[in-house]
Amino acid sequence: MLIAYATAEGELASDVGDGAGPYARESVCRQNLRRSLAMIPDLERQALAELRNRGVTVLPYLQAVLTNVRQAGQKLLDAVAREDVNFARVLGSYNKYR
Repeated sequence: MLIAYATAEGELASDVGDGAGPYARESVCRQNLRRSLAMIPDLERQALAELRNRGVTVLPYLQAVLTNVRQAGQKLLDAVAREDVNFARVLGSYNKYR
């Protein structure tokens, strides 16, 4: 794997200590997030297979339940975002991503 950092001309990109530039930190965080998210489907398949092997019947959620959960979650996220400017910034970025 190769990770390259870009920064302003004449500046040194760094991922060490408190002096790490925002580009370096963001790049490392983004790469870690992508790697973690890529693992989820595999982990879910393994977990579901193990449950089924133990005799558990796995059923999907009803659409009405999923809709209610999503709406309740969005209300909570919006409420926290109104109280915390940093959370609002992260939530805005997440909403653009998805």
